[in-house]
Amino acid sequence: GPAPAQAAPEISSTLGSIPDKLKEFGNTLEDKARAAIESIKQSDIPAKTR
Repeated sequence: GPAPAQAAPEISSTLGSIPDKLKEFGNTLEDKARAAIESIKQSDIPAKTR
């Protein structure tokens, strides 16, 4: 009845904002991953040269 019709605009607007949230989340993860990889590379180099 009327309930689903009323809920639809809310759902569509929420879904519309998800890509932006995913982009922010993905960028944060990417930055963290890069930082982790860099620190691993730097910590691995001394161990290999010994």
